[in-house]
Amino acid sequence: MVVNFLAAIFYVWFYDFIFSNYISVLFGVPYFPLNPRHQMMSLVMGAAPILFYRGLKNIASIFSVFVFVFAYIPFNESLAVCGYGPEYNDYRIVFFVSMCLFFLTDGWELRAKTFLKKSPISYEKFEMVSFVILFVVVLLNIRNLHFTNFMENREELYDLREDLVVVGGTIVVYLIFWLKNVLLPILFVVSLERKAKAKIVMSFVGCILMYMIDQQKITFIAPFVILAFYLVYKLSDRLLQNFYHLIIMFSLMLFSFLCYLYMNVSESIYEMAAILIMRTQCIEGMELNTYFDFFGHDGCHPYTYYSHIGIVNFFTNSYPYDTSLGRVVTYHGANANGIFWLMDGIASAGLYGCIFISFLFVLMKSMYNGIKYKCDILLFSIISLFAMSMMMNVSFFTSLFTCGWLLIYILFVYVDFHKVLGKK
Repeated sequence: MVVNFLAAIFYVWFYDFIFSNYISVLFGVPYFPLNPRHQMMSLVMGAAPILFYRGLKNIASIFSVFVFVFAYIPFNESLAVCGYGPEYNDYRIVFFVSMCLFFLTDGWELRAKTFLKKSPISYEKFEMVSFVILFVVVLLNIRNLHFTNFMENREELYDLREDLVVVGGTIVVYLIFWLKNVLLPILFVVSLERKAKAKIVMSFVGCILMYMIDQQKITFIAPFVILAFYLVYKLSDRLLQNFYHLIIMFSLMLFSFLCYLYMNVSESIYEMAAILIMRTQCIEGMELNTYFDFFGHDGCHPYTYYSHIGIVNFFTNSYPYDTSLGRVVTYHGANANGIFWLMDGIASAGLYGCIFISFLFVLMKSMYNGIKYKCDILLFSIISLFAMSMMMNVSFFTSLFTCGWLLIYILFVYVDFHKVLGKK
C-alpha cells in the first residue's frame, strides 16, 4: 500500500514535469506554477486513490487502473495548474471520490453466474469465424491497404485517413473496430499460449492489415504492446499481478522522458514523443480543458442530456447542436472525443452527469468481473489492452458498442474460452 502510494506520488510529480515542459510549451496549454503547499496538495490528491487498490485480483481492477492513470491523474493536474478556481471544487471532489469508489468496488460482482453456465460455442468455431471475417474485410478493402510510415509521413497518413471510404458500409466499419479491439487480440494471445506459430503470424499480420486500412497509429502499436505485456506475463505472472499498475506508470515515465530528452534529434523521435506524451499520456487532461472552456462549471452552453447518443436522440430529437459533440466543443475544429467523464459527464449534465456516469461505470465493470471464471485475469489484462485504451478516448456508450465491450461480454458468455484462457 505504501509502495503504491509513493510510486503514484512520483508518477504525479513526473506528470506535472512533462505537462509543464512539453504540453504547455509546445501546445500552448496554460500552466500556472503552484506554491509548495498547493503542490503538495495536488500530489496527495492525485495519488491518494491508489491506497484503495489491492492488486490485479479482479477484472474490474483493470478498468480502474486505466482510468486512474489515463484520466484521473491528468484531470487532477489540469484542475491544479490550468487556472481553475474554487468554483470547480465540486468537480475536484466528484472525480476524487469517484476514483476512490472505483478501486473500492473492484471486488463487486454483478451477474457473475452468467459466466458459469456451459458455453455452447467452441473456441475452434470462434477462431474459424474470426479468421473468415478478417479475410472478408481485407478482401473487400484490398484497395484501401496502404502501409504508411507514420513516423516520417504524417501528412500522407492523415490524407489517407481523411479520404478513407470503407467498402462494405457501416457493417464493415463495425467489423474493423471489433477485429482490432477484440477478435484479433484474443486470437493473438491464445495463439501465443498454444505456441501455434502459424496462427501467431496470422493474427499479428491481421493487426497490421487493420492499420493499413484505418491508418490509426494505435492500431499499429497495439500488437507490439500486447506482445510486450505477454512476455512480462511469461517471465513472472506474479510480477504482472502485483505490479501491473506500476509497469504501466513506469513504462510511460521512462519512454516519455527519453522521447522528451531526444525529441529534437530526429523527426521520428519527435513524432514518437507526440504519440506517447500528447496523444496517450496527457490527452485527457488537455480535453478536460476543452470541455470546461466550452461548458464552464455551470453550463454556459446547453448540456446534451445524453442526446449525443444516437438512440436517445432518435426518440427525443433533442440534441442541441448541428454537429458531433467532439467537434462542438472545439467550435467545429479538431475532433475532441474524450472519456466518459467528459462526454457523458460534463457535456451531458455537468457535475450531476459526472456523478451519474461514475455510478454507471461501477455497475459496468462489476458485470465484467465474472469473466475471471472463463479467463485468467492476467491474460484478460493483456487481451483487453487495446479495448481499454480505446475506452479512455470515447463516450461510455461508444465504448460498449463501437469499441467492442458489449461484444467482449457476449463472447465470454457464449464461447468456451476457459479451455484455452482459463487459469492454469
